[in-house]
Amino acid sequence: MYSDTRALVRQMFEAMKHDKEAVKLFTLSKLAELTDGTKRENIALELYEIVPLLSEVMWDADDDVVAAAVNTMGKCCETAGNRDLAPFAPTIIHCISAPKDVPECVHKLAATVFVQEIRSPALAVTVPLLLRGNPFTPFVFSSAPPSAPPSPSLLTIPRPGRRRIFWLWKVDNNRIGW
Repeated sequence: MYSDTRALVRQMFEAMKHDKEAVKLFTLSKLAELTDGTKRENIALELYEIVPLLSEVMWDADDDVVAAAVNTMGKCCETAGNRDLAPFAPTIIHCISAPKDVPECVHKLAATVFVQEIRSPALAVTVPLLLRGNPFTPFVFSSAPPSAPPSPSLLTIPRPGRRRIFWLWKVDNNRIGW
């Protein structure tokens, strides 16, 4: 069931924040195993929370934890199920750990024609990339836009039980802004 996976992932989040390297490595390996099994779709629905946490773990001080986090992030990105985004997964993962390469990756993504519908898992993979490249929050995470937006595009992420709404502002000259 979806709720079982959700409860398990919540416990894994706490374990990934643990101080000991062995606990983090074990948790990352188990999360990677979940992406290959029958829980694949359930993990894809949780990517909006998994990807930001793995992005933090990818900046850990221990090299073994970083390598395991990169491996797990790759397996989690595969669960997004977007064929148009799949070729960019290694680049996106690299850019999360090396923010200086984000503008080039965003430029490549902008030049891509997305044929397949972009759903919540695919969006969950790309949003941390944009946040990593611009620490001044290019996205406003609220249900209402700030006063007098010039031209926002509304993105709705469907999830069981609730809706998350993001306001995405236009992109000009490789910069994201209002």
